[in-house]
Parts: sequence; structure tokens; C-alpha cells
Amino acid sequence: TTTFNVLARIEATQCTAQMTVTPTVTVNPVISNNTISADQSICNAAAPETLVGSTPTGGNGSYNYLWQQSTDDFVTNTASASTANSLNTTKSYTPPQNLAQTMWYRRVVTSGPAAPAVNQCNDISPAVKITVIPLPAVYSVTGGGAYCVGGTGMPVGLSNSQANVNYQ
Repeated sequence: TTTFNVLARIEATQCTAQMTVTPTVTVNPVISNNTISADQSICNAAAPETLVGSTPTGGNGSYNYLWQQSTDDFVTNTASASTANSLNTTKSYTPPQNLAQTMWYRRVVTSGPAAPAVNQCNDISPAVKITVIPLPAVYSVTGGGAYCVGGTGMPVGLSNSQANVNYQ
């Protein structure tokens, strides 16, 4: 923090006057340690784990958070993260359970005066990826029926099957 004295001087006479307000300028360090945990893979409709955010350093020591999501690793598609499961303005964030496609998440941290925004320190975390794995196709079970103890049983099958899927 630095305090400045502001003087007014008339060039022709060299007369000076001290201004009545002495401004103070505080230079905050850049925000660092803005990381979030970790890439995950989940089955479609499963609940993702909470994305845990680190405690940042720098700025003025007071932090605001905004979680963002993207379907393309923030190349062209960026939106505020869904608030379906948790607030998107907290240190950590729980993505919604109903993810239908792979999604990237990141956290924007700001610190400093609310206005003007140009005076805030900002930092964007590296993105994490939640890969959504599709569920196997559902087919009708065929066959079945009644039989006597000791009999040969009844055939049971599927109306179709999918490659690389084990049926039990």
C-alpha cells in the first residue's frame, strides 16, 4: 500500500498547494493456487463426485467464485454451471446427476473491489472433464415359463444383444 501526496503547481509563479485528499493505492498480488479436483468417468445418470476447489492465495484475501461448464473444453461453449445440485458460487461444486454428455468444469475466482470490475484480480482454474459413459442398450428378455423340479428348465434369452457387453 502506498500513499501519494498530490500537489498543484502554477508553472508561471511556482506557487503550490497540497490537495485535501491523499489517495492510497493498494496493489494486490495475483491470484494463485486456483485448482479443482479431478477428471472423472461416470455412467450416464450417475452422480458425479463433488469438484473440490483449493483455497486460493493472492488478491485481497477475500474471494468470490463462479463455476462454469462447457461441452467442448471451453473452445466455443461456456455457460455458468448448473445450480440443480448446488450453488455455483461456492469454493467447491457438485455437478448435477443428470449429465447426458461429457462436460468440462472450471472455476473463476475474483478478488478485490466489486466496482469497477477492472480493478479486480481474476484467475481461471484449469478445466476438469467429467466423461459420461453411455449405458448398454436395454433389450426384452425372451422365454421362461414353468417346469417341474428336476426338469430340464426353460430357455431364457434376449431379443437382441450389443457387442462388448456381458449379460448375466
